[in-house]
Amino acid sequence: LMAPWPFADHSIDGIYASHVLEHLPDHLHFFREAWRVLTDLHLMRLRVPYGGSRMAWCDPTHLRPWFPESFAFLQPGYSDAVNNPQHDAWTHYFVVESASLRVNRQVRHTLRWKWLYHLVQPYLRCVPDMIDEVWADLYAVKDPAAVQMWAARRPGNVVPTRWIMDKDAWQLTPHNPEGWGELLDVSRRLVVAAF
Repeated sequence: LMAPWPFADHSIDGIYASHVLEHLPDHLHFFREAWRVLTDLHLMRLRVPYGGSRMAWCDPTHLRPWFPESFAFLQPGYSDAVNNPQHDAWTHYFVVESASLRVNRQVRHTLRWKWLYHLVQPYLRCVPDMIDEVWADLYAVKDPAAVQMWAARRPGNVVPTRWIMDKDAWQLTPHNPEGWGELLDVSRRLVVAAF
């Protein structure tokens, strides 16, 4: 993944990378190559350990943590939003549709009760090990008019965030050993991660 990818420009309709990004010494190369090979406005779904969990660091081969805001630099208008010219040179734009935070089953009771959800939700990201993963859905944006439209539509430092949970965890049924089951959106509203 650290060499040029063996695919032609604009030849791939989708990318799924699960627990890859945190192992790469040069994540910028990964995003440049993904942008190069993806067709315009096609999805790249990334799964990484949530940076605030122990799982982000228990593997000695993990090189950096990832949070929803970690993907903001990829978006059109990011350099202007953070007023930092060091990002002006980035032209391999992606729009972050959402960064879903997969919460673990210990949080189930908190999220099921509406009054408790509204009380606890703003602080949930501050409690260690309540969030296991980030599932980021990004779309490659290559058309200059679309880049301008997205830069005007949403500040580049804003990442839409929601809470997701495995259906078996939500329903307190045994975990599916055959792989991942269905994911449920347990958000009561879209949360915006920004800085």
